[in-house]
Amino acid sequence: HQYSQEEDALRREFLKSLGLRVLRFDNHQVNSDIDGVLKTIEEVLASAERVFSPEDVLHYVYAVLYAPTYREQYADFLKIDFPRIPFTATTGFSGTWPPWASA
Repeated sequence: HQYSQEEDALRREFLKSLGLRVLRFDNHQVNSDIDGVLKTIEEVLASAERVFSPEDVLHYVYAVLYAPTYREQYADFLKIDFPRIPFTATTGFSGTWPPWASA
């Protein structure tokens, strides 16, 4: 372990301020119980509630509108109307929408 406990705590707090959570596994756990490690990661991810920021939505919409497949598939429609943004189960937006998005 190359960092002191103080440095480690600072790094953990910084990551937490970014909305990230740190999971710790030592080499022994990874080498001897990889299934347990993966199960822990899966449980944490399943229990996490995701709230999307305005930037998250902007990035998704931008990616959709500038995707060549979207532009090709809806080329005729885009000539006569505003674009429609697909939000399906596979978009990755499976979290909780913030209040500003419900308008």
